[in-house]
Amino acid sequence: MTVNVKAGKGVLPLPEAVLSFRQDVGNIEQWSVNVIRDATSSSANLIEREMNVSSLRDEVSRLYRARETVRVRIGLTELKQYENIAAAVPNVTSVAAAEELRITYVTGKLGYDIGLMKSGVEKNLGERMARDGTGNGWQQAVLYGATMAGTKAFNSFLAGVRSVNREWADALRKMSDSLTGLLSDESLHSLTNTRLTDAWVYDSVKEDGEYVSMPYGFHVNFQLADVINKYLNSGSTETEADGNVKKPRVPDKFPGEEGSGGFAKLIVNFPKLDEGVSGYLNPQRRVSYTGKSVRHPERLLTDPFKRVFSRKVPSNGGVILIDASGSMHLEESDMEQILKAAPGALVMVYSHSPDSVDVPNLHVLADRGRRVKSIREVPYRNGGNGVDGPALSYAQSLRRSGEPLIWVCDGQVTDRHDNSKHELTRAVAEFVVKYKVTQAPDVLAAIDMLKSRRFESKYDGFVGHYIMRYLSGGRR
Repeated sequence: MTVNVKAGKGVLPLPEAVLSFRQDVGNIEQWSVNVIRDATSSSANLIEREMNVSSLRDEVSRLYRARETVRVRIGLTELKQYENIAAAVPNVTSVAAAEELRITYVTGKLGYDIGLMKSGVEKNLGERMARDGTGNGWQQAVLYGATMAGTKAFNSFLAGVRSVNREWADALRKMSDSLTGLLSDESLHSLTNTRLTDAWVYDSVKEDGEYVSMPYGFHVNFQLADVINKYLNSGSTETEADGNVKKPRVPDKFPGEEGSGGFAKLIVNFPKLDEGVSGYLNPQRRVSYTGKSVRHPERLLTDPFKRVFSRKVPSNGGVILIDASGSMHLEESDMEQILKAAPGALVMVYSHSPDSVDVPNLHVLADRGRRVKSIREVPYRNGGNGVDGPALSYAQSLRRSGEPLIWVCDGQVTDRHDNSKHELTRAVAEFVVKYKVTQAPDVLAAIDMLKSRRFESKYDGFVGHYIMRYLSGGRR
């Protein structure tokens, strides 16, 4: 059998020739150019002098070869440049994202069709990040979206986000418009024009007096990064530091909370947590896209995802708030199963004695690796509910980004006199929906959720009734 093929060889760029046009580069070292199958995975490492591109002649391969050649022409070439940027800016990952956008923009200005920059995974990634719903998911969406602002790939990514979270999609669209508007500003054209890449400025000075230079065009990235940081911060979620339970920052107020017909005043009891939780591990660190301080600047060069930060990865946890009124029950064995399933959990129990004053009505049983020796030592049984709303608000204020808040309750909400009030019940229902609180009708249901890590509410009682009406559009 004979197969007809066209004559011709594969196409590979010559990065050494491109670098020879740069006045800032001294010795032109030999590059390693590797052939890859997937053009969308093309990359160029100017520090290690290594390039990975497809050798095929199709338009997509041609585009990505050109894009990495542009990187060689206008990108940073020295490790100390990356180190100085990491030390000077508040968020180096936003600068890295801006650089990817700048390189794409310059490639398009050279006549290449950047509309072909679409790998096919963008929509799925958008759905996954939006479904995550956490601060980490939002920051990844911002950084990923910024690298492709104004392209067809961004539109596909945005469609995935919008299918899950319209609010996120609207914000990301505004960010993209701001970034592309900045790049189209006539006053900035000189900053991205490849003909001016031989003009150098001295951007920073090292302690020994040695100047560190960088391409003039690179400075547009700092302006683009300011836009990216604005959106990164708009979705940030403050998290608590490791340690014991802190008081709430600004708890939500509930109707009538200050009056005689509202909830009772929340009084928190912090018993001695003198026993470690079996199975709890000290937090380990994992590289991350986001963070407060750069721990791995070298990853700007070696990691295609630019994970230069690190974050602590604690044991399975979450916030578990348990109603311990007369209609609910909590046993010692329940506590053991909760901590077995989630050793890093914060576990609290609440109950208010009707019309009582200055009697603790919320008790901390475990706090992220530490626990009471026995729940029998904690006087948590007070008979009534009375503080459902304030207890939920307090638990929400202690919730860390991305972790579940499970409310174990039969759905009955009462005021300080232990009387049911429609207004209070409705307010709690709206709070549960607003903060995506997971309701469990009993402790066993909560334990099953912790074991499976599937947190799906099982709405119960009057609160469940109001939630279903609230979700269906009815507020009364």
